[in-house]
Amino acid sequence: MHGPCNDVQPCFLAPPPYAAKSKQVTRSRQQGLAALWDYTKEQGIACPPWSFRTVSGFRLGAWVARRRKVRGEDLRLDLLLESLPGWTWAHPNDRAFADKLKLVTKLIADGRPIRDQQLRQWIHRQRVAARKGELSEERLAQLRAAGIFALHMHGYRT
Repeated sequence: MHGPCNDVQPCFLAPPPYAAKSKQVTRSRQQGLAALWDYTKEQGIACPPWSFRTVSGFRLGAWVARRRKVRGEDLRLDLLLESLPGWTWAHPNDRAFADKLKLVTKLIADGRPIRDQQLRQWIHRQRVAARKGELSEERLAQLRAAGIFALHMHGYRT
């Protein structure tokens, strides 16, 4: 594993020299990186959906989600992930949430009605998720600050 880097054996598959972790952690890291490398070569972007599994059954999407949550624990691994095409620390859903929240916030601030049906459905889903306790405190705070919970929309219960 410590040989020269190439398409068959990328450099990031070698464990860092300072790694004093269990063999299982190292194996998971190697398996995850190898699977993400293959996925990226095939798809052109290092962003598998959460439910994605490799042919061998490895839960690559879940592995990637975990890497995002533990950012900073292994700086070398972080740098390797950042070198992959399309890698981002923010999950695509986080970006979509931020984009929609920004749009709704602007519409509310401008006093304009929200007529777009998809945006209205998104607001409704956020309200339902909040009622069920499925949102993080950060998202709840963002939605409250935007005034989404005080917003009255005909046809949707609050």
